[in-house]
Amino acid sequence: MVVASAIDENGEERFPVKWNHDLIDLPLIENQRKPMFTGDEITKMIAKAQGQFAVLYALLAGSGLHIGEALALQIRDVKKTSSA
Repeated sequence: MVVASAIDENGEERFPVKWNHDLIDLPLIENQRKPMFTGDEITKMIAKAQGQFAVLYALLAGSGLHIGEALALQIRDVKKTSSA
């Protein structure tokens, strides 16, 4: 997917590749479960959370960051915007 995403200035693939999935013995993934919360469930979790956990849950839900990525953030990583 990374190789196929490289494009030139005309939007054409730089390295067109046709993969032989049988040759590389690509595993089939079926019935994969991807649990997720509804918007109402997230709102309730954030409302019940205390202190900085509410901010963390809102950040995770709103940004799509993984927990490890969110915990690695530092103040200098957050862009300050003016309200003016």
